[in-house]
Amino acid sequence: MLKQSYIIPLFEEEWYDSLSDNPVNKPELEPTKQIKNGPFQYIYDNNEVLIAEMDGDKYIIDLISLDNVQSELWKELATDYVGVDLIPSGLAANSELEPDFETADIHSLADIPGKAIVSYVNDNYPNYIQIGTTLEEFETGQMFVIKINDEIKQEVLSVYDHDEQLKGFLV
Repeated sequence: MLKQSYIIPLFEEEWYDSLSDNPVNKPELEPTKQIKNGPFQYIYDNNEVLIAEMDGDKYIIDLISLDNVQSELWKELATDYVGVDLIPSGLAANSELEPDFETADIHSLADIPGKAIVSYVNDNYPNYIQIGTTLEEFETGQMFVIKINDEIKQEVLSVYDHDEQLKGFLV
């Protein structure tokens, strides 16, 4: 029986092949669903927050808080928007298999390409995704997308004061 090789995270920035124990680079994922123009346009993400723009206003998605509130969302985005087959190849024909999230290259929203997340927002706004406006909604992940106001901007800048790119998009 052939063993399936998986790329597994060893440490935060180091990955290795499970059969050969060789270090490898984490694969760069790209959205496979066609990115259509929608009201929200992707601007920037740092794997913790994502910035998008609509009609000249900036919006933020807190990927960490959202992962805590909607812990299964990344699985939907991985399969529907990135095209990642979470069932190991060669085994997918068995309909009783559950997706193997332990060996997938995606483990949270932070691993989903930002453009795929914005595509998901565009597909679901305004019917299923509403826009929040308060700092509490931002910090707790109550709302998926938060319109950036001065209070939220100051909070984001204080937390991510080391991220010069993010500062550039918010100032």
